[in-house]
Amino acid sequence: MLIETISLALGSALALVLIYYYVLAVASLWPSRKSKRFASEASCKTRFVVIVPAHNEERFLGRTLRSLSELDYPHDHFRTIVVAHNCTDHTEEIARSTHVECWVYTDPSRRGKGHALQWAFARVLDLDCADVFVVIDADTVSDSQLLRVLDSYFTCGSKAVQAYHDVLQPESTPMASLTYLGYVLSRHFKYPGRVLLGSSANLLGSGMAFSRHVIEEHGWNALSISEDSEYQIQLYMSGIKIEFASRARVASEIPTRMHAYHTQQKRWNVGRYRLRRTYVPALLGKAIRDRDGGALHLIADLFVPSYTILGGLVYAGWIAQALLAPMPGSASILWHAVGVSFSLYVIAGLVVAKASPRVCANLAFAPIFLISRLAIATAGSRGSEPAWTRSERS
Repeated sequence: MLIETISLALGSALALVLIYYYVLAVASLWPSRKSKRFASEASCKTRFVVIVPAHNEERFLGRTLRSLSELDYPHDHFRTIVVAHNCTDHTEEIARSTHVECWVYTDPSRRGKGHALQWAFARVLDLDCADVFVVIDADTVSDSQLLRVLDSYFTCGSKAVQAYHDVLQPESTPMASLTYLGYVLSRHFKYPGRVLLGSSANLLGSGMAFSRHVIEEHGWNALSISEDSEYQIQLYMSGIKIEFASRARVASEIPTRMHAYHTQQKRWNVGRYRLRRTYVPALLGKAIRDRDGGALHLIADLFVPSYTILGGLVYAGWIAQALLAPMPGSASILWHAVGVSFSLYVIAGLVVAKASPRVCANLAFAPIFLISRLAIATAGSRGSEPAWTRSERS
């Protein structure tokens, strides 16, 4: 009886999460008048400064700068600045060899991307050459239409926009394919759905764009290890919502070694815990005081488990229920519904994204990484905030 009660409680909790995700997915399919305006308002008049924060990125920076030099946008209307922060390799030399402007920031006591962006934004405001600032990570390849799409958004009055952040070479490893699946589900269903329901998309670190007015008014004061998510919440509390530009594309490397993957995920888990502790009371107050349902979406985003952990819980519970209680019952029916619903949700994401057969085949290895993520989630969320370190990629 106790086991069935626990099973029903866990299954019901997961069912509520899936209902929420399905609501966002349905909302993402609803036609948006604003999206149609964005598609038709490109003027190529917006002046951009592209900021590339780089810490020991000699291996990937050249490729990133090549992709930026090939953007299909008037070259006299955008300027690229590499911010080499606390580097000990040849990042600065590589930037200057491509005739790109390079600013060097050295302060060992203030490490991390958040500090580098705070320093860079304070300086870049002195330049009267930009209407919009775009942040591109130093391991990122930008689609040639990136600035044209962003131009259409800011021409229509957007204040902050996040581009579609994809995975480079998602077929390369099972880990890359599983990460790609999470990206697909959030980029196609979750973020567009939240925006349409009046909330904010996530800031994803690379492909972020802000109007000059936003930076002048708010600067960059997100200095935690989850600086992008922190800044998203800070802007939302100030009344600024993040638009999601699905046609503006960037793609980045992801960690492929298990140790690097674990280090990155543990850092993000600790960061999410810190954000919950710091910002949930303020978001809840805003939701109640201003009757702002969008703030509740941001709270949910801080508590709802990632797709990987959610999938692990769903399939572990589904299999356990089948083994422990094979006869039909309320718990058994619930778990079958949860398992089938999550599976259909994943399949829908893969179909919408037109995932390759290789990606789908790689997902057969998902259980290995599901176990790993569950272990990280249970062990790492409440630890002391780790020192910022660059994520190793291969």
